[in-house]
Amino acid sequence: MPTNVESSKLSASKKRKDDGNRLFSKKMYSAALACYRVGLEELPPYDKSAVTGNSDSDPGGDTNGAENRDEIIHLEIGLRSNIALALQKLAEEKQLPPLPGGVATNTENEVLQLYQEMEKECTIALQLDSMNPKLYHRRGLARRYFAEQSQLQQLQCSNDDDDDVDETHKIIQRV
Repeated sequence: MPTNVESSKLSASKKRKDDGNRLFSKKMYSAALACYRVGLEELPPYDKSAVTGNSDSDPGGDTNGAENRDEIIHLEIGLRSNIALALQKLAEEKQLPPLPGGVATNTENEVLQLYQEMEKECTIALQLDSMNPKLYHRRGLARRYFAEQSQLQQLQCSNDDDDDVDETHKIIQRV
């Protein structure tokens, strides 16, 4: 049976998730992200050693405790999934060119950090529910971004090498 403190924390966490969802629907991704993170911090603690990677599992024993734990786990998965989606939206916004007359202030490193955090949140949530396709999809989007950035860096390096070859060729022609 959940204690009053656990019930209060669970209710507060649910409210933060709902607040975050309202902000997200208004495209206020940073504010939504903050709500989701607070909701995650407010979750009541639970026995993580009993988690098997499938949020629907019940290792047996105390059914009231298992129900409460499953509800907390389900909420944690939802919060982490929403955090990942908000991070994705923020990263996508940062990749857009600035409006006319605007100044680009975002660095590639900021976008990379958002995708790294997105991947981390999905990986943690997948440890709680290994059958969640949204989490695999979002983690895959982050990993695709990493692969694309790696390919771009390789192309830039090969272009730099080509420039060196062209410069060497010009010097040889002058001699």
